[in-house]
Amino acid sequence: MAEYQHLRELRRQIIDRSNSRFNFFLIVVSATVTSITAMLATNTGPNRLLSALPLAGGLFLLGVMMFTRLVEFRSVQDEYTTALNTIRSFLVQLYPPIGQYFLLPTVEEQISKSKQARTGRRRFTSHGLADSVALINGIVGGFTVGLAIANLHGALAWIPLTAGVAVFAISVLAQLQHARSAQKRSKTRLEVRLTSKGLL
Repeated sequence: MAEYQHLRELRRQIIDRSNSRFNFFLIVVSATVTSITAMLATNTGPNRLLSALPLAGGLFLLGVMMFTRLVEFRSVQDEYTTALNTIRSFLVQLYPPIGQYFLLPTVEEQISKSKQARTGRRRFTSHGLADSVALINGIVGGFTVGLAIANLHGALAWIPLTAGVAVFAISVLAQLQHARSAQKRSKTRLEVRLTSKGLL
């Protein structure tokens, strides 16, 4: 039980770190948006759009790094969750009647649910805070590209708008696909580890 409590604490720390980074990112996004808005409102020169590009580009790069980190944290969190489920499986095998009092899944139930999800109809999979960061990154990326194109003299209004929407869609889809692939690799790695230890 001491090991179980230790794993729970480690998983809680990962969740807390994810939340802290996400909150920090939201603060940076809010501050950057406020700065860009003030900059565009006060600067009436011909290059006023160009002056906001460094801030927007820097925010996008920060968002990509934040997204990658949150995806990694989610994989680590899945490992701790599997470890906790494994301990619950051991307790059920040691004393079967106790199983009816376990509301949380055992490792067998976890793997069974995972296999059913793979063989069933494909559904949208949530990746926690990484999904929200991916959406924000898509908005920032689309805004940055649209801003860069709009800075070109003579550019028609629909061109930066279309480019921004296209970058938004591509960015969000690419990030979600990366998160889905990372989660799939993590689940496969955990199943191989459990199989090698004879737990499946």
